[in-house]
Amino acid sequence: MVTPTDATRWCGRRFSRWRGQSNGDTPLVARVVRRASPEDVHEIEDVYLRSWRAAYGSSVGSARLEELGASRARSFDWSDGIRSPHVEVLVGVESACVVAGVAQANEILGGMRNLPEITMLYVDPSSWGTGLATELLAGCTHWIVTRGHREARLRVAVDHTRARRFYEREGWMPDGALAPIATELTTLVYYRKVLV
Repeated sequence: MVTPTDATRWCGRRFSRWRGQSNGDTPLVARVVRRASPEDVHEIEDVYLRSWRAAYGSSVGSARLEELGASRARSFDWSDGIRSPHVEVLVGVESACVVAGVAQANEILGGMRNLPEITMLYVDPSSWGTGLATELLAGCTHWIVTRGHREARLRVAVDHTRARRFYEREGWMPDGALAPIATELTTLVYYRKVLV
């Protein structure tokens, strides 16, 4: 994992992962997964909103989706998470220094949520299927393990089949210990994984 300073220095030069195949027509796209910095917040909000629209677009009317999505993207305080010692916010940055994905792990949530959680994982739809979500998830779970935890949870929309398949493929299983949560758009269910 590199620091934001390293990543800024590396933009356009050296990256940890390459996606795509060079066939003469399609250039390889370089990317790095790194800790987010306050300078990333606007791009994080944008990628969150694009991912959110793609995930919920078929189940919610477009006007309602725009209203809710923009409100949610701008109301969440990413800067607070970036500054917190109990939160890890990671971004996947493409070769043009564009944020293509974001993930957040929270160590302390309180109440019945007694395990660390991956509380956010959003990838720009143009980067779906490239392995970026896997890298972001691995970065967050690695951080959780380095903090001394053996298990973690996350929440996923019950009707978001693509996301549920992804988490299950990564070894996460439905966790009946916590009740599902109804939101204004969907119902969220908990998944759990033993990390070590």
